[in-house]
Amino acid sequence: MPILKKKMKNHRSCLPWLLFILAALGLATIAVFIPLAAEQAFGAPSTHLSPWQHLIYSLGLVWNAEDLVQPRDLAATEQLFTITPGESVSSISNRLEGDNLIRSADAFRIYLIWSGMDTLVQPGTYRINPAQTGRDIADMPVFPAQTPVTFNILP
Repeated sequence: MPILKKKMKNHRSCLPWLLFILAALGLATIAVFIPLAAEQAFGAPSTHLSPWQHLIYSLGLVWNAEDLVQPRDLAATEQLFTITPGESVSSISNRLEGDNLIRSADAFRIYLIWSGMDTLVQPGTYRINPAQTGRDIADMPVFPAQTPVTFNILP
């Protein structure tokens, strides 16, 4: 009987190591495959992201992918949206969601940071249609809508 107890004790001492190895393999899989999936779906990340940010933002993109590739409302009409000078990406994202133009402010903000477009947002007035996807709308601030200007040409 003492030999049986000794063998069982040896098996129990291996269990924590086995769990540790399985957890490490799981984390390594996440650290490799989630960023690859984000890059395939949303393009290359900004070169300004640290390795940690690369992992965190790729997790956010993969988790919230549907909010970026599905329109908010296919039957909605176009609206005017104004970005003021110096307005933060978080503020812009929250207002877009509050105006029912995008599905998720967090997903939109994460995508802007991932792609590096968070530094390219231009103040101006934009025509935004909730029938567009979050990705389509994210591309808009780089190219402000043309506002007609009336002027007179003197002879």
